[in-house]
Amino acid sequence: CSGDYVAFQMDNIGAWGWKNELLMAYWSYRNPRGTVPIVTGNAMELVLKFEIYVVNPWTSIPMEITFGAPVSPPDGGNTRDQKPACVYKWQPWEKTGSYQTNGWVTIEIPLTNFKDYTSGAAVTNWSPYCDMTFMLFGAATEPQNFFMCLDNIRIENK
Repeated sequence: CSGDYVAFQMDNIGAWGWKNELLMAYWSYRNPRGTVPIVTGNAMELVLKFEIYVVNPWTSIPMEITFGAPVSPPDGGNTRDQKPACVYKWQPWEKTGSYQTNGWVTIEIPLTNFKDYTSGAAVTNWSPYCDMTFMLFGAATEPQNFFMCLDNIRIENK
């Protein structure tokens, strides 16, 4: 990886390892943008896009991508635990057992894949979501040396 980007990197990470090195958060109260919704427009027609470079083979532990209501200062908090919140657990290694890229690639996730964190229902109102988090967190089949770079996060039309 080179240039400006977010790096998620840690050796011997296992299941449910809440580590700041494996988290990237956008909290609206810390940004001059304020509590403006991240998603505007028809979510049925929109996708979350970003570039990644997965340096080491990724074999387990989902990337939890969460949109949430504003996290309250000064203590901050977890975007997912703010209500309302919606989440998508991205697991690109699920079909093949391992995922690694040969340089930077663009990822596209339809917003319709995101579900309400509490109920699992489809998201029908995106206006409360002003914050966003990417976090490697969840079940794991084995510890791994994780190294992924993330850049250019955006919402676009399909």
